[in-house]
Amino acid sequence: IWSRKLRHVDILSSMDDDALSNMIDCMKLRVYEPNDMIVEQGSKADMFYIITQGTCIVQQKTLVDVMHGQQIGKLGIFDHFGENALRSSVRRVSKQQKDAKGEVSQPMIEERRNATVIAAGDVPVHVLTLSGAKLDKILKLSSASIDKLMLSVQKHDQHREAITKVRRVWERSSLHTYLNSSRASKKMAGRSLFDE
Repeated sequence: IWSRKLRHVDILSSMDDDALSNMIDCMKLRVYEPNDMIVEQGSKADMFYIITQGTCIVQQKTLVDVMHGQQIGKLGIFDHFGENALRSSVRRVSKQQKDAKGEVSQPMIEERRNATVIAAGDVPVHVLTLSGAKLDKILKLSSASIDKLMLSVQKHDQHREAITKVRRVWERSSLHTYLNSSRASKKMAGRSLFDE
């Protein structure tokens, strides 16, 4: 059942059936309560996540808000995060294959989380997780999946970056500022000084 559902996850859609089946067999279910931090920006990227229940918010620390970060996205069922773990695994396996052939390979760069993901809403968040070590084993068995997975990760990164840029432009726009101030003044208009 999971193989049919996860086939619709965009970043996994290019993987062959055997590799996807092996991936699903290696995944573990984890449950997070609302407001639990699932991953933290700057920590080692060694796990890939697919949400199967609930929602998460994505925050990124910026120069504007170094302490808590700004919310840059919201994720729901069958959305994923932790793509840096996939990227690291692909690079590790590619390097090992090149080293085995005696080819010169690039030194490994340890990927870090570029955002914090927090369980949101009122219900627990269920995620399927896949560790980088397990993914390494899967990719070694299915070398054809390496290039396809890397292309999927790159496409996904470009799409997410484009959405983030649009959101940042919108948040800096005068219309956004006007709508937010208008919304805030409407909330205050119906309140007395004695309301808490």
